[in-house]
Amino acid sequence: MNEHRRTGRTTRMLKEAISHIEAEPNTRAVVMANTMASALRMAQLTAEMSDGEHRTQNTVHFPNGGRITFESVSNSMWIWDLRTMRGSRDEHFIDHEAWEFRKPPAQ
Repeated sequence: MNEHRRTGRTTRMLKEAISHIEAEPNTRAVVMANTMASALRMAQLTAEMSDGEHRTQNTVHFPNGGRITFESVSNSMWIWDLRTMRGSRDEHFIDHEAWEFRKPPAQ
């Protein structure tokens, strides 16, 4: 069972977010999770998978000045239709669990 750990959709999404940050200095990204508990778990996992430092509860800082912030789609600033947080210009990565359990049905 352990050989399948860290090979799933969440891990691949986190690796993509890490690559995005490591590719260019001072880049910022936001990872959206289904719940805040999931977001905090992903922040810890991201710090373990990278050279990032888990400095604050929901943010991982990288040596090149980049950072990834982890939030929940239940945050009132999240706009599903635009797939962004109100006022944010950062790249957004959305965990599959948020899509599957939280995305409102199309009207």
